[in-house]
Amino acid sequence: MSFPELISVIIPTRNRRTLLQQAVESARTQTYTNIEIIVIDEASEDDTAAYLKSIDEPRLKVITHSTPQGGNIARNKGLEASSGAYVAFLDDDDVWADTKLEKQHDAFKRDSTVGIVTCSSLVVYQDLQIERYMNRGNNYLYSNEEAFAKILTENFIGGASFPLIKRKCLTEVDGFRPGVVSAQETDLYLRILANGYKVYAVEDVLILYRVHSMNRISDSFEPKVKGLEQLFEYKKDYFLPQRPEHEAKKIEQTHIVEVSKIYTRNRRYKTFFQYFNEQKQKLTPAKKIQVWRNAFVHTPQVQLFKQVVQKGKTKKLNKEWKQYMSKNFKGS
Repeated sequence: MSFPELISVIIPTRNRRTLLQQAVESARTQTYTNIEIIVIDEASEDDTAAYLKSIDEPRLKVITHSTPQGGNIARNKGLEASSGAYVAFLDDDDVWADTKLEKQHDAFKRDSTVGIVTCSSLVVYQDLQIERYMNRGNNYLYSNEEAFAKILTENFIGGASFPLIKRKCLTEVDGFRPGVVSAQETDLYLRILANGYKVYAVEDVLILYRVHSMNRISDSFEPKVKGLEQLFEYKKDYFLPQRPEHEAKKIEQTHIVEVSKIYTRNRRYKTFFQYFNEQKQKLTPAKKIQVWRNAFVHTPQVQLFKQVVQKGKTKKLNKEWKQYMSKNFKGS
């Protein structure tokens, strides 16, 4: 089969050689073969450089930074060096199904105004045991109005590894904003959708999204909070004044709930109480209940109970998805 349009795969990495290998192999084994793979090595101090040099892959380009520049700048450097009509970012700890790019590329044919195609996923641990299944949509086409309203309150598209994006969508917004310390993907999608594009969600599970504790930004509560605050300020400055008042209030309340959740998840109870007391007058009774429910869920006792329950869920999910994973994720 001929694939005339080039797709650029951009992978930033730092000190994750073992995980990186799985990510790179999942890109190399794509059934959509007209791709270029650009790895940006963020000054890795392990054997990442040696591994990348050992790969016999003419489609591979490597950009090496002498000092870490951060994920946003690394992805933008990859974008600058790429030539594809479509771009797919791949985090170095995630794994793609072999048909990911082919199925997502096919989805663009449904509507010329689609700018982003996402997919469903399995959330997995470092050893690829399954934590949960995430359904992003059953072959659903979001109108721009629907997608834009939704991205203002939640990232329904997923992390950087999920979507395939038209190149012009990225160039129109100048890629990732360098100063955003977390929620970078949501910030990017927000700016793309503000330009009028639609989103399509492929129902197939096309990604293994890893949760682990090897230097993920989500493991650090302060950058996470700062990133959410940056994102909300951006919404406030550029988008909320044009939204109906009830919708703007809902967006602000959702933001307060999410920040509160980060504090309780990280057991920063003193900061949580201070923040909640400052913001509670802006919340409806239902949102206040949501805040306290989240706080309860993240207490040590409940988390311990959830870990026990999760073992049973993981065993069941692995049984359900084992055959699918072995068939569709050969790169893993």
